[in-house]
Amino acid sequence: MVYNNNKLAIIDDDYHKLSYLEYDEVNIFHEWYLIEGEERISELSRQLRTFFNYKQSIIHAKFSLLRKYTKNSHSESISRYGNDLITHTSRVIALLKNIGAVDGNIVETLKIYMKKLILNPKRADIEKLQEIKKGIKKIWEILHVLSELGLYNNQSLLKTAIKISCISCEVNTALFTRFGNFYSELNKNYLQLEKELIRSDQFDNREQFPVNKRKIGVRISK
Repeated sequence: MVYNNNKLAIIDDDYHKLSYLEYDEVNIFHEWYLIEGEERISELSRQLRTFFNYKQSIIHAKFSLLRKYTKNSHSESISRYGNDLITHTSRVIALLKNIGAVDGNIVETLKIYMKKLILNPKRADIEKLQEIKKGIKKIWEILHVLSELGLYNNQSLLKTAIKISCISCEVNTALFTRFGNFYSELNKNYLQLEKELIRSDQFDNREQFPVNKRKIGVRISK
């Protein structure tokens, strides 16, 4: 599973322009713009906790000699939420691919897609963008739950969760432009966590956590 990190700028005026359009179909954009302030503060706080939880899992995995001999007491819940994470991420990736996103251009693709909706708003296209937003929101919720449960002895799922977090940061950078810098920095920190996993000699090559033997393609290709 490979994720290519490319940071691209977003024009903040898009939401201002969208809010003045006289089409019923674009009301959803205006709603996002009005409510994102209060809602995002709580969301950003939770996402920071999620990040630090994953960092703690990595520290635990790297330095706990008991890791290989103990079983996480939340294994059943982790398995269930792990499968849910794969399901929802697969749907979002399919939607992103449908609008032309590939590795490295998620932010740019979403920016172009929203600009096109400004000029030619169509209900079906707006609903597709709304589905991406809802899907990413659900993914963040699952990522947080998994981080609270602890993935220190589940190398495969921990790696997948971090990669999916990077994709989610990219999408939110485009959807919530006022907080673009936050998500860009959060993405960089998740990429650093990924490097820490790669450098760690404590992880073995065994699959310690099967997720219905289904593999998620985090790479977004044409």
